[in-house]
Amino acid sequence: MWGSIDNFIKCLIDYDLTADQAFFIWLIHIGQQDSKNWTYMYKYCNEKNLKNGRSEGGFKEPDIQDLINRGFIEKKSNRGLHHDNLELSSDFSKEFFINSLQAGDELWDTYPSFLEGNKYPAKSFTKFYPNKDELYKDYGKIINYSKEEHDKNISTLVKLRDAGQIQVGLVEWIKGEMWKTKKQEIQKVRYV
Repeated sequence: MWGSIDNFIKCLIDYDLTADQAFFIWLIHIGQQDSKNWTYMYKYCNEKNLKNGRSEGGFKEPDIQDLINRGFIEKKSNRGLHHDNLELSSDFSKEFFINSLQAGDELWDTYPSFLEGNKYPAKSFTKFYPNKDELYKDYGKIINYSKEEHDKNISTLVKLRDAGQIQVGLVEWIKGEMWKTKKQEIQKVRYV
């Protein structure tokens, strides 16, 4: 989402958001990335209603309307405030979130095509995913749709790629979150 707790708190303060509004924004964003993620919205709203014995949704209508009025969220039509009729405004979304398909394309283009002097293909994914879009969706989930986390990944990848230090395929890089574990190798690269 916002990458770190510091960024999250900064967002709450800078944009005068409640925690509920920020959570709603996040659920809208991940639902737009992959329709399977709408289950989180349903789960939160329905289980909160059951626990509290309420019949209204898990989020308060005035909070949602406030997000619309301030330009964080836009209505697709006049059908009301149901989540599938709402989307994040592009300006707000670009600042904090990353689109899985765009992030995946950037990662794909940055990752080396072969490992160990053109011996082994580095971008093979068909054993794990039926297509690149599914790989990209999984990548989005792994980085929690965070622009900050994606940027850290690309920065680490470029340093290690340029130094010839990439030793795993793209799927292993993503699933193993290698950009988080390669700090020692980056230190070596800095002094080479």
